[in-house]
Amino acid sequence: MINFGINLTFCNHSTPNPSDNWISISEEEKFIKIRGILSEFDKDWIEKYNVFSARDNGFVVLEFKKSIPVDVRSKYLLDLEALLCNRIEESITIWIAPVGDKSSLRNLRGIEVKNV
Repeated sequence: MINFGINLTFCNHSTPNPSDNWISISEEEKFIKIRGILSEFDKDWIEKYNVFSARDNGFVVLEFKKSIPVDVRSKYLLDLEALLCNRIEESITIWIAPVGDKSSLRNLRGIEVKNV
């Protein structure tokens, strides 16, 4: 169903809760599982980004090392998230760590963006 140009097909679906297995393993074990899938998905992933955190709630935060064009990055991350959900844990959601503002003029205002 589309309303005002917005696809509402999945708007009433519930977000899956993390499994007991995902919650029970350590963050380091989560990293090992995620990195294994990343190596299969993209052999050069380690040059592009770092796995910053893997939380019990299913949030996997990636920190980019170099800029990737948005049109390429969006499909890449959606495909990666689908693979991680299918192979490791269905509740995984990929998040990108915020990058500090590179504009020297805006930085003069004293506003700072921090990673969580």
